Amino acid sequence: MDFSAPLSIVPSHFCGYEAWEHKLVKIDSNIEFVQFLQDSMINKSIEMVSSDIIEFLSKRSEFVTLILPALKYFVSQTSSLFPAPIYPFKPHKIALKEEFRDEIKCVPEFFLPVFGSDIETILLKQWSFSKQQTICLVCHMFCCSFPFVFNVDEVCGFNRYWECIKYPSAQAHLTMAMDYIKLCFLSPTYISDPTSIQINRVLLCDSLFSTFISSLKDHRFHLKHFNVLDELICGAFDRPLSTLIFHHDGYIGCYECPSDVELDFAHRSIGYGPFATQEEIVFGTMPEACIAPLVNTSMSDSEACCIRGTTHIGQGIGYAKSYKYKGVHGDISREWIELQSHSPEQFVLHSVPTDYIDKKTLRHPSIMCVDAKCYGYEDSLKCQVGDIHRDLQKYMCGILASMLSVQLSECHEHPPELKSKTPTYDGKPVEFSQINSLGTGPWGCGVYGGDKQLKLCIQVLGSSYFKVKCLHYFTFGEKKIQDQWDMWRGKHNITSAGKLFEILENYKKYVKHGGKKQIFEF
Repeated sequence: MDFSAPLSIVPSHFCGYEAWEHKLVKIDSNIEFVQFLQDSMINKSIEMVSSDIIEFLSKRSEFVTLILPALKYFVSQTSSLFPAPIYPFKPHKIALKEEFRDEIKCVPEFFLPVFGSDIETILLKQWSFSKQQTICLVCHMFCCSFPFVFNVDEVCGFNRYWECIKYPSAQAHLTMAMDYIKLCFLSPTYISDPTSIQINRVLLCDSLFSTFISSLKDHRFHLKHFNVLDELICGAFDRPLSTLIFHHDGYIGCYECPSDVELDFAHRSIGYGPFATQEEIVFGTMPEACIAPLVNTSMSDSEACCIRGTTHIGQGIGYAKSYKYKGVHGDISREWIELQSHSPEQFVLHSVPTDYIDKKTLRHPSIMCVDAKCYGYEDSLKCQVGDIHRDLQKYMCGILASMLSVQLSECHEHPPELKSKTPTYDGKPVEFSQINSLGTGPWGCGVYGGDKQLKLCIQVLGSSYFKVKCLHYFTFGEKKIQDQWDMWRGKHNITSAGKLFEILENYKKYVKHGGKKQIFEF
């Protein structure tokens, strides 16, 4: 099965699509578009806020002159961009220990092993979308034209954005989506870029994670067999810690401090939303990432996801209820072109000046989606310490998903005797790309109730293991954690991944026997 082929679950594969497209072409006003949204939504929940949506759209003069023509243009390409359906991820229940060898036979339709034996391996599932496919899907999501494809309670469009239009955060997300649509409509050089949006879903089996742990316990550890994981695993005990830079201002992904990879404080089911949690901000500022939930379902404790190739469109200010739209990044021109025609048939895409955007200044950070264990504020420290390995495995899995890159060509360059040692995915070579910088913060420490000090140690350990050069840690104003980390690290002379892991294991024993101190007091 060719996983890089055109794929998705789009309206062209469902009854009534032709009638829907014919109806969209006739829309020429804000009121008609709102009526179209009402007809598209099965639960009709938008009727209560229809006047608010009309008011929101009326404040944006370019909606009728530019956004509507863009929507018509891109959705008209649905059938050619998606000639055949490929269905969303349907996870199997996989036993990850002694039963794993038998269960893996059920998995290849969805996961393909990348490394090693059936028992000790990394499993990968990848989806790939072209820029044209991505904008087509985002336009469908904007119009809420997707059917309820998974179950009666799940939607696949921006329904909740429209339903919560009274909230500034929902308005911010919709405005950034419109800015993205404008970018694609007015910049043929961007939409024709061969760079694809890749969604990597990785499963790190328990047995391989146990190997990672073993390499952190003993500096003499070595592997009995040779493969490309050797370089990552061997020598982990003495590996120096990643450089940790604290930022007390700004936020993950801010334009002033770009990173190769940005951590998404994800929910088990990744995705966008109408409010302004950290995850909802990440997806809102990069609308291309919003297509990931179309194919990616709830993750297990051994899985993580990475979205590569997305463009950072805009930025907001504030958090939660105070979140508002600040504007597009400085690399995208605000000089929108007013079109005289409302009809996509009369609009020639390549007649628009190609200097509308400077492609060299665009940022394409990868989004590392990992969900921390959720605790209530009443949960004891003992519970969190007991889950150190769970969160470490999840975080490591996320880094692996961010490092893995599947090449487009077939894997023919290696001699036959080395093919079994060369990682491949569906016959294509797999490469590891080192992460130079990773933007992160107090992962899982908001409504999930995690301990900030413990989560910081887990992130530093996981990043150091895979040779991440620099961690940009955004404290969100809590400046004391930097002094606490510096004093605690100096006190224990923590200079390597092995030493940090040793302290964590000793701390686990301390808490298990009734200790109450936080780790930086230990």
